[in-house]
Order: sequence, then C-alpha cells, then structure tokens
Amino acid sequence: MQFFSLLWDLDGTLVDSQRDIVDCILKSIETTGMTANPAENSITVGPPIRDIIRGCLPHIEDSEMETIVSEFRKRYDDSEFFHTRPYPEITEVLDALHEHQHFIVTNKPSYPTARLLNKLGWKMLFKDVYTPNRRGSDNLLPKTVLISLALEEHGLSPESCFFVSDTVSDVKAAHANGVQAIGVAWGYEHPSALSDCGADWIAHIPTDIIRFVNGNANE
Repeated sequence: MQFFSLLWDLDGTLVDSQRDIVDCILKSIETTGMTANPAENSITVGPPIRDIIRGCLPHIEDSEMETIVSEFRKRYDDSEFFHTRPYPEITEVLDALHEHQHFIVTNKPSYPTARLLNKLGWKMLFKDVYTPNRRGSDNLLPKTVLISLALEEHGLSPESCFFVSDTVSDVKAAHANGVQAIGVAWGYEHPSALSDCGADWIAHIPTDIIRFVNGNANE
C-alpha cells in the first residue's frame, strides 16, 4: 500500500465557518460607519480577509481597510467560534485515512487556526499547519508558497500528495506545485468551477475522498 500526504484547506473544506466569519466582518465594517454592499449570504469565505472585505467594499481606502482588519482580528481571533462545525462525515474521513500524513494549508492566521483546532480536538491529527503568517505577519504568504514550503520542509514528493479544497485558487496553487487537487462540492465555490479549472477529482460527499486516496494507494 502506498502512503500519501493530504494537504487540507480549512474553511469551506474541513469546517463550515461562514456564519462566524461573516458576522465578525459585518460588525467590524459597522464600526467604521460604512455598510457592506453584498447581502450576508453572498459574502464568499475562504480568500484572505482583505480580499473578502474588498469584495464588500470595492472602493475602500487602505487606511479604512486596516482599521476593519484590525477590528475583525480582535472580534474573530479570540471568539469561541460558536457556529463553526466540521462538515458531516469529515471526522470519520480523517479517522479512516489516519495511516496517511495530514497537513493544513489555510488562509487563516496561525493564532485562530490553533485555537479552532484545539476546540475541535484536532491538533494531533495534523503533522503541521501552514498559515499565511508562518514567516511573520509582515510577510504574508499565499497558498502556492505555503504548499511549496510543506513539500520542502517535510521532504514530500508532489506526486504523493493531494490538496483538498473548495476553491479554484487552491486548485491552481496545488497544480503550480505539481500536486493533485481534490475539489470538494460542499464548500463555498460551485463544483463546476472546480472542474472547469482542472481539479483532478471532485468529491461530492466527504467519503469520496477515502475512495480517491485509497484507490490510488492500492494501485
């Protein structure tokens, strides 16, 4: 049996965090006296926080952006993540694939990521966690670089890795590193967009991931 390394996106792939994140974004925007343009249910979670805010306020000034980001970080990072839950069957999938190595590659900074993993009891499930501020808050790293770092620092062969995510940008980041991409249909982007951008597989339900990985492991 061949063993693989699974690199997991967090928000929209392992956990549904939309309500907690959107609530904090809207409240942070309100503190500036501005109003977000999109309806609450149309705000896309998953991209870096500045990109999400820019989608709500396309003409925002840089100084206003930093004020909102700072307010968001205070509200969200120390919150209790009351409404954030693993997607159904995700815990069972992680357990079924426990013989393989697991990593997280996320746009969420290290502090709230660590707090969320601790709350879920998942800290020991992942060999390492890659966040944008891995090399400091003044040098935020995109997913393409984070995947490259994971490969380099853990001596991983791209051919023996899968990146599991719900976003087009993550599929592209995986392929830029020679890593196979599993797109998930239950996240924040439509599965047809993942197919169109070249995802190697589409998991329509979480247990599909077991089939994809074990099918390759037994070849």
